[in-house]
Amino acid sequence: MRRLAIVGVAVGLTAGLTACPGPSPTYQPPTVESIQVSPNPAAPGQTVTVVIDAHDDVAVTGATPNLVTTPNGARQSGSSLSCTAEGTPQEDQRHVVVAARCTVPTLALNGTWHLQIHLADGPADPPPGWSPPDGTDVTAAFEVAGGSDDREAPRLTDSHTTPTMIDQETTFSVTMRLGDASLPAADGILRTGSFEFAKLGASNSKFWCSDSTFHAASALEVDVTATCRPSNFGVAGRAETGMHRAVVPVIDALDNVGGVELFVDVQAAPA
Repeated sequence: MRRLAIVGVAVGLTAGLTACPGPSPTYQPPTVESIQVSPNPAAPGQTVTVVIDAHDDVAVTGATPNLVTTPNGARQSGSSLSCTAEGTPQEDQRHVVVAARCTVPTLALNGTWHLQIHLADGPADPPPGWSPPDGTDVTAAFEVAGGSDDREAPRLTDSHTTPTMIDQETTFSVTMRLGDASLPAADGILRTGSFEFAKLGASNSKFWCSDSTFHAASALEVDVTATCRPSNFGVAGRAETGMHRAVVPVIDALDNVGGVELFVDVQAAPA
């Protein structure tokens, strides 16, 4: 039997089949006879192998491990888990056994993970201009044990501004101390590079915050400091008085996401 490595993209399995310009009106996608997963459960750092016994009326031409879903619903590309796939034709290319392999992260959630693998089909040597058929997506579930049970997003444990009193024209810094059981590298805890304070009831008045810096405060806490600049109706330099609120999107190394809420009470600028 022949082997063909399929890494991240669909790769053809050679066969002496007659090429045609496109899927026929009676097109049938690949079908799956069985799916086997081992080891199951898997431990963090282990490689999980998913074996798919696939059939097609013309040829199974490729396989792509394209999506991994973690127990908390986070979706990652197959490449993020170093997923690969290898197809082995049986009697011919109409019957192929695909072995997809993914490495479980060393910091991984316990629970049920899902790996989606796309099976492509069609003639092995398509003509120019060939429009490939849809193929089919196969999802295999596997368990992870021996990892983390953390399902909580980073939480705010302390915050302050410099200066402490903020008026309409103040450019200030805000420091958030964030705690989490599964802290990432410090600069990965904010989901975006910037955030904003907006006035309650008048979101035209804002303080735009960016230029974030990160410092470890302890093994499970990090201080994030950002610089915030006033604007109103898109014009920089001055905001309105009153309470302004920010919800800062945060994420930890297990893709637990949340929002940290902050408030600043803006005073009138000196006359």
